[in-house]
Amino acid sequence: MAQDAADIARSMGFQPTVREFEEVAEQLLTGERPERPCVLLVDRWAFLDGRRAEVLRRLDRRGLGPVAVIEPWNREDQQGRDHGRRLDELGDDVLSVSRGVRDKPSLQPRSAAPGSIEEFRGELERAVMRACTAHERRSVRRPSLGGQAGRPGTGD
Repeated sequence: MAQDAADIARSMGFQPTVREFEEVAEQLLTGERPERPCVLLVDRWAFLDGRRAEVLRRLDRRGLGPVAVIEPWNREDQQGRDHGRRLDELGDDVLSVSRGVRDKPSLQPRSAAPGSIEEFRGELERAVMRACTAHERRSVRRPSLGGQAGRPGTGD
């Protein structure tokens, strides 16, 4: 799935870097906000691993706008269907901030998790755009002058 994500990002004109969660989790938790937009692919089975679930929960509560979260899910997998409800409930707890943002009203219909490559492509495109928009909003703000709120720059 990570390679599919990288291919889709390239087709959108981005230069993706694919890394394992453990490599970057601590950096995301303790460092500054990411310098680039990020998309985090979460395997929903990780919600059953107490250590990973806690790291995801802490990351989610940090509210990093430039980090968009996607939970790819194969709805054809019988084991996944058998445990889907439990994993949904655990995910609601672990990723309450990210799921709350993702579930805001939208003109785009969406399911609980992308379950086909076509749904994944659409969700990844939306996640990349959410992360880019949050990153750009943060990047273009100018320091406030004389107590006035900073305004977005015009790009000059």
